[in-house]
Amino acid sequence: MTNAHPYLTTEQEQQLLDIYRVLSDLARTCQVPTVSAAVRAALAPLHTALDGQDLDHDHYRHPDDTLAS
Repeated sequence: MTNAHPYLTTEQEQQLLDIYRVLSDLARTCQVPTVSAAVRAALAPLHTALDGQDLDHDHYRHPDDTLAS
């Protein structure tokens, strides 16, 4: 499959990062197992999209990752 527009606009990149952050926060804080599982399932293709766009990895992380202090 070819893509006529292989790159996201700056606005689209920001939207993708924002969505990733919101879903990551929800996955981390949601106590409803089915919702948490659905959110984590939604995060997987977003993570792939972020990797595919070669966005700076410091902007996002897996919701289960903890930051070292």
